[in-house]
Amino acid sequence: MSKLEEFARINIDAQHASARRSVQNKNELNLSASPDVAVREQQSLGGPADYALFVEGKRIDVVKAHTTSIDHLEAGLDRKITRASRLRQSTLASAFAGTLIE
Repeated sequence: MSKLEEFARINIDAQHASARRSVQNKNELNLSASPDVAVREQQSLGGPADYALFVEGKRIDVVKAHTTSIDHLEAGLDRKITRASRLRQSTLASAFAGTLIE
């Protein structure tokens, strides 16, 4: 699990807890622990879900985080930061060499 996913999981767990929902791992499933239960990494018909939400023992919804979009944006941002840093270094080198064109 990436740091970003770990951070998201901590925040989502806290939101479930503030909604008085029991948060459980799929291998420790106990639907009678609370009227509302959120189960991490639950399998669904549409594939793996980050959370499955149960009310009174019945699954009512699944939650899928879209970290792939975030990862893609993060990688793009890293590339742009690297490019900006190289451009800055190149500009400074040209300025100190006296070859900077106005």
